[in-house]
Amino acid sequence: MIIYTTGCAKAGTTLMQMMISNGFDGMRHVRMQDRRKLKAKPNEHVSVKCKTRDVAGILKEAGNEIRIIWIIRHPYALLLSRSVVTHFKNYHNHPREVMASFNRLRQFGSDPRILVVKFEELILAPDHVQQRISEFAGLDPVRPFAECHEHFDMGDIEAPALKGARPPDKSRLAPWRDEQPKPHELSRLDSSLKQYPKLIDEMEYHDYTPHVNGTCVGAVWQHERRRKQKKALSTRDGRDERKRIL
Repeated sequence: MIIYTTGCAKAGTTLMQMMISNGFDGMRHVRMQDRRKLKAKPNEHVSVKCKTRDVAGILKEAGNEIRIIWIIRHPYALLLSRSVVTHFKNYHNHPREVMASFNRLRQFGSDPRILVVKFEELILAPDHVQQRISEFAGLDPVRPFAECHEHFDMGDIEAPALKGARPPDKSRLAPWRDEQPKPHELSRLDSSLKQYPKLIDEMEYHDYTPHVNGTCVGAVWQHERRRKQKKALSTRDGRDERKRIL
């Protein structure tokens, strides 16, 4: 069986694949660039990453001998994450890519071969996530996810994204909740949400808070105001219609 790990860039896909590769019995770790020529041998388990844009083709071509672990993360973390492998350390994701990843999840997430896992859950309760994956894919744990970092191959080409082999680090979850974001970070979030307001709907759908250090980003506040106005208008129109009928 091939176990694919997918999700938006900076969502924690490398960490998830490393945990799967080292946390389950008989698992073979394969680099993403080798996925195209990948074939699983009988009774073999293979762990490999794939892009979210490749999920449609994988589901179409593969039978029931695959499972996809789709990891999601708070949109703010995806928008504020910076590249760790480039010299300039720019923001890694364009908001268009973040929105596209959620759109693809909406499109394919109901497939029974896909299990959706939150990055936040992986950090806070790694062994619980491992149990979910074990039951979902029929895999036998060989060591707890919380201890897998001791066995990571830091020579892997994608290992730098982990910023070191370490236990699940709660400081990576949502720094904007505890620290005052810099003005350019707030501007980044505001402009991204104004450009792609449906990201606000995705936050609400996946139970992510839109608050930054106790306050809403400007675009979120405007979105809430428009929604309340629309609801009030709809309620008023409904009352007027009932009066007309009566």
